[in-house]
Amino acid sequence: ASAPPAGVCPTLSIIATGRNDAYGGGNFTGRVQRWMTQFERMVEMTHGQMRCPEPWFEVLLVEWNPQPDTLPWTSLLVPPPCLAVRIISVPNAVHAEGLSRAAGAHSTGSASGAD
Repeated sequence: ASAPPAGVCPTLSIIATGRNDAYGGGNFTGRVQRWMTQFERMVEMTHGQMRCPEPWFEVLLVEWNPQPDTLPWTSLLVPPPCLAVRIISVPNAVHAEGLSRAAGAHSTGSASGAD
């Protein structure tokens, strides 16, 4: 592999999705926070090995169909300072529409769900 041209910094975008529903024994939000902290440490460790002044990393977290009785990730997570973190919340209405389309496609035998 060759190094990027001078002045060109690589971009790494990581997309993760999840739902804080206590599946698997509890504190999912805490696990996501710990993951971000560990990723930040990895970024700091590799920063000196990169040939550009400031490598840029982005984390896109997709909170899928959050439970109505839980606080949103935007209120609970603290993004590490070296990461650009964006949180997108997919509401229940979008989740339900996808389930409805999937059920319709399954019952009609259509792969796309279109009639």
